[in-house]
Amino acid sequence: MTDRPLLRLSNLELIDIINHPERFTEELVSDAQQELELRKVSKEHQNSRIQSGGIMDTLLFKTAAISTPIIVWINILVFLLVGFNGVDFFSPTHTSLFRVGGMQQYHFLNGDWWRPVSSMFLHSGAMHIGFNMFALIQIGPIAEHLIGSKRYTIIYIICGLMGSLASISLGSNAVGVGASGAIFGIFGLTYILLKSPKIKGDKSQIRGLANQLGFFIVLNIVIGMSSKSISNEAHVGGLITGAIMAFVYLFEYPIQYRKIAGNVVAITLTTVVYFVWMGQMTPRESIIAEELRLPDNIHNNYGGISQRLMVYDQLLANDQLKVSDSLEFYFPMLKSALPEYKELIESNVEGDFSNYFKLLDETVERIEGMKN
Repeated sequence: MTDRPLLRLSNLELIDIINHPERFTEELVSDAQQELELRKVSKEHQNSRIQSGGIMDTLLFKTAAISTPIIVWINILVFLLVGFNGVDFFSPTHTSLFRVGGMQQYHFLNGDWWRPVSSMFLHSGAMHIGFNMFALIQIGPIAEHLIGSKRYTIIYIICGLMGSLASISLGSNAVGVGASGAIFGIFGLTYILLKSPKIKGDKSQIRGLANQLGFFIVLNIVIGMSSKSISNEAHVGGLITGAIMAFVYLFEYPIQYRKIAGNVVAITLTTVVYFVWMGQMTPRESIIAEELRLPDNIHNNYGGISQRLMVYDQLLANDQLKVSDSLEFYFPMLKSALPEYKELIESNVEGDFSNYFKLLDETVERIEGMKN
């Protein structure tokens, strides 16, 4: 039996107890105050400014945040590990990312159940991981302070999973990687928490943080809409999930169940939605799903053919492919190289690639139809 009965409650929950003594027993209020004192959270600090900590302090575990630096270091270590094992540090190919755990709709629905988790810790280059980890270090400690490390970690993973599902069900059929779905989930969580009357502290600072965060969210959604290389579906999916999780944890459960109620509801709700949503999806055939079966030597020498055709096809599907000097120059070259490419595959790779060839031919026909 521990002499700290409220050890598992977050600072937010403890402060809520002592600020609403009419709802709880005197013993519980006293235990909450004692726990806050043991954590060196003074009465004055309970109503002071929210502290997030600097970049180096967070990375070196010099702040109260525990989960945020652990998640950041895991991402960095994975980035270095896959980089030293052949994945380019600056411009990795989609096939190299797929082979180390990138998310792809067709393969996920055909048995690669682990890809939503592995893809959360992969990034498509140094700039990608740099932006994501910078954003996480800025927002993570604030969310972790407000909701508690355990809940924060659960929400981070849940938002990453739901962001991946949103990406493959609503977005393109390309290989997806990155922590942005999970990070946007933390954005959504933190924004709702900052807007909650349960948050005690410097009201002007809390209002300012909420306004800045709201602007940042809208700005990044707009940026995502302007770039085909950004999975805005993952961002929005994670964002909405994080906001829902905030309401799940802010709900006032009976005090005897408060330690576990939020976690149980969050995990149960996510599991149901996850498997129902996944069950509604049908595997989509695509050039990339077939191309990923090719060995590296063929992909490295000829992969540009299918990649450029895939880009043209995606633009065509979105009614954005226009006749241009680039199209007029590259498309005839791609078309003329296809027979040699097919022959090389048939001569050197075991397996049936007739479906892949059919998809390539159909893509060429669609592009020719647009040009004519």
